[in-house]
Amino acid sequence: MWQEITFKMNEIKPKHVRVRQDRKWPRFVVRYTDGDLSYHTLRVSFKKANILCEEMNLKISYGAFRIDDYLPGGHPSANMDMLSFGKKYLTHREKQRDLGRILPATLEKDIHTLKLFIRFSGKKTKIMKLKVSFMDEFVLYLKNTKHQHGRTYRTASINSYLKSLSGWFTWGVQKNLLESNPLKGYPEIKDEDSDGRETDEIRVLSPEEQQLVMDYFENNETLWGKDMFELALHTGARQAELFNLRSNCLIYPKKQISNVPFLIVYGKGRKFRKIPADKEVVRIINERIAILKDPGQIKRILNTVNNPDFLPLYEKRRQERCLFWEIARSDTISKKFCRIFARLGINEASFHNLRKTFATEALDRGHSLEWVKEVLGHSSIRITEKVYGDITLKKLLAELG
Repeated sequence: MWQEITFKMNEIKPKHVRVRQDRKWPRFVVRYTDGDLSYHTLRVSFKKANILCEEMNLKISYGAFRIDDYLPGGHPSANMDMLSFGKKYLTHREKQRDLGRILPATLEKDIHTLKLFIRFSGKKTKIMKLKVSFMDEFVLYLKNTKHQHGRTYRTASINSYLKSLSGWFTWGVQKNLLESNPLKGYPEIKDEDSDGRETDEIRVLSPEEQQLVMDYFENNETLWGKDMFELALHTGARQAELFNLRSNCLIYPKKQISNVPFLIVYGKGRKFRKIPADKEVVRIINERIAILKDPGQIKRILNTVNNPDFLPLYEKRRQERCLFWEIARSDTISKKFCRIFARLGINEASFHNLRKTFATEALDRGHSLEWVKEVLGHSSIRITEKVYGDITLKKLLAELG
């Protein structure tokens, strides 16, 4: 792969060059005085590569080395900027979504991650600058920047962003747009306590705060906001799972097995999950189904739409029997609730905290960590223990006096 690189002799200088023979063609690894590495592939024999390597190191000793002297014209993507690179990747991800290989929520996460990264790097920054030191600067930027909720980014959020970016860079390597993935082997960000646990306390909504939000919905907001709030508190489902609910989401098992109906949600990992549905959940689901069948209610809701461009999307979701068809995007839910919490003075709260509130209250009622793990849809009991283990421990200590 050809890659063009430029540097200023009075800033960063090359230190030495080595040849790697781990691919079809030899790769020249240039190490710079700041510790960064750049990779360049030349289509020559390995014998010729060793000769060129000695020549390059000799030129470095005299201060006359320029990698451009060895690259025939540079790679076509050498001058590609971050914005063009991101657009190519998102086009690929949209195709993956249309084929059903990723969820719409996954695509929305990728879009958010790329926007955040490009805002940091700059739209016109060349992708040749993607190195480990550049990613270190991005991590420091996240640690010192406050997001829309007025807080700095949590460790888990930073690791999630890095995971999404690593997928982006890996795709770039596969498409010969990047020489290597700067996040390959990048260490996971740890908290200050170094034990792998989040240092922050779990933010749950108190009964008083829950009642405050319910009172607000009674007087100010549309119906879907109240229904979404109650469903999250009673099921612990993620916002994307509630966004994807269909009219056939309730299942009633045979009476000899159980009298409790189940709510079927489809979400993270493209998996279906069963959640026990209490009377409130059944009531809300039936009311949402009734709205789907009532032309008068549908017309009333459509009359409140501010952006007519969304009308075709609403109609499509209604035809798909989505219970919350009047929501165009799942991230609308989190944004709306962040504004509501801020307006009510409920600090450091987001829609995801309703899921944590449900889990915490379930543990307080005597449910086990295994039960919470199954209902929340965690892939491993370790995740549940990591987040909610302290609650169980405190409860055990209280019982022991």
